[in-house]
Amino acid sequence: IISVLPSTSIMTATSTELSSSTNEVTTVCCPGKILVAGGYLVLESPNPGLVLGAQGAGGRFFASCTTIASSDASSSVLASPDAYSRQRLDVHSPQFDTVFRYWLDYVADEMAAGAASAADDDHSVVLRLVPRNVEEHKPNPYLEKTLSLTISYIQYTLGVTTFARVISDITASGIRILSIKLRAGNDFYSPLPHLKARKLEATPASVASLPHFLPCPKVKDKTTGNENIVVNKTGMGSSAALVTSVVGVLLSHFGIVGMPRLGGGGDTSGQHSEEETKVIHNLAQICHCSAQGKVGSGFDVSAATYGSHVYRRFSKEILAQLLDDIDDSNASTISSEANGGLAVTKVVATSMADIVNDANGTIWDAQTISLGLPQGLELLMADVCGGSESPSMARKVLAWKMNQATGSDNPWERLKKTNAALEDLFLNEFAKPDFLGGLSKYSDELASTVADKWADFIDLTAEAEVNVVTTLLRARELFMMSRRDLKELGEASGVPVEPDGQTALADATMELPGVIAAGVPGAGGYDALFVLYVKGRDVNGGQSDVVREKIGELWRSWADQNPGGDVEFVCSLGVRGGGNDGTFGIYSSDLAW
Repeated sequence: IISVLPSTSIMTATSTELSSSTNEVTTVCCPGKILVAGGYLVLESPNPGLVLGAQGAGGRFFASCTTIASSDASSSVLASPDAYSRQRLDVHSPQFDTVFRYWLDYVADEMAAGAASAADDDHSVVLRLVPRNVEEHKPNPYLEKTLSLTISYIQYTLGVTTFARVISDITASGIRILSIKLRAGNDFYSPLPHLKARKLEATPASVASLPHFLPCPKVKDKTTGNENIVVNKTGMGSSAALVTSVVGVLLSHFGIVGMPRLGGGGDTSGQHSEEETKVIHNLAQICHCSAQGKVGSGFDVSAATYGSHVYRRFSKEILAQLLDDIDDSNASTISSEANGGLAVTKVVATSMADIVNDANGTIWDAQTISLGLPQGLELLMADVCGGSESPSMARKVLAWKMNQATGSDNPWERLKKTNAALEDLFLNEFAKPDFLGGLSKYSDELASTVADKWADFIDLTAEAEVNVVTTLLRARELFMMSRRDLKELGEASGVPVEPDGQTALADATMELPGVIAAGVPGAGGYDALFVLYVKGRDVNGGQSDVVREKIGELWRSWADQNPGGDVEFVCSLGVRGGGNDGTFGIYSSDLAW
């Protein structure tokens, strides 16, 4: 296998540069996602999805890569069971109290690769990821598909011989272990157990005060006495963020791409290009789709890569054959050779590189348009615990949609128009000077007044002042229209898109001062609520603001004030969506190992 990627497309370092730099720690991070408009419709192009990237460490997923000295000195010579070279690869997940340990087997020279290809055409295995302890290993398809496919892409890009030399150099011929550490910001998982353990009230300020990267809680099994990890996700897209961050950190660590760095003023710097970001995005989409066994809309991976933007999905056909080839490469005969691990064949490595690199720009048809919340508006998310929801929600909604007559007046068709209007509002109306000026001038008044009274303190003869109120009220109206039609869509298809408990909670939240809109993000259900509001005066040293705290007060007492409802508790998350940080997607971080 030889590299065919044009040198102008990516920043490929020399083998000397790689071997001298990759013992350092490389860290990248990706934002979680909040789909505020476009749920379900984003599954079909050209319907837009409006997705906000989470701001701050709590809403980002971090992956670090380095090599770690082995405690076993005898392991410097690693024997592979066949013609492959072998290295160790460890993935540390401290929040899950787990270390995934693998053998990485790979073809080490062009002659061996050529001989294997001649013997078995394009279905020869060029790389394998094998658990080091099969009996104790707990498979993680999102991690393992990402590791095997990304490292195979690196091998293909560098060339078999160069890759083998580089990985041998950085591991000192096996004395050091190629290692990755995964750390998720607190907003990806429910903070409630940690608040209870510290006897803190479930307020935004309390959530903001928690230490970073808290471990998932453990519960002792009464039968076995074993402690089991309890994972309560908040719907922020942890799987997509994990995949994208691992893709990014490996490509960056091996010098395949440059990585943007966020400066103090909110600008990005560093040696990187739009084409390099596309490589990360394209490869992450492949890994994520392969891991979940289907081609989804892709907006969650796109959000992890690009941050806040308007998204239109890529065609499913782009990945259909490649995903079949990946499945074939792990058919029973090949996977048995990999001892329960994953194998990558030559045909997968070659076709995957062609699709990822998209040299002529004709393969991928996804569309992204950057957006961000204007200064003065802010986002708050709630971790909601309520009833159960069906894993086939999207399938049921799409089945219902297929039975609707073309051109009929139904919630799907109305949502198309509403989402288009919200796209125009976010991209255009929120960017107008009159709106931004009025928002800055009247932020205190807007934040301390309920929406129905906003027009009362505005000078109706001043165009800028009228603009800020009419624009905010228009946003409120559009989100209410979206909520109404999403709820009707759910009722018609038998899916709890906005359950009654969530409706009551969102309605009560929208009655608070400063609140523009509240609703269920993404596909809806019971697990989360988003709020868009006018940012109030800072409190608690800037960790929160007055509007955020009032919303938190309502949520903290919600279950007690509404006994017997289908919302058991509501807890604020620390995630924010305003400011420049939320606009940017994947970038490098100074976070140490």
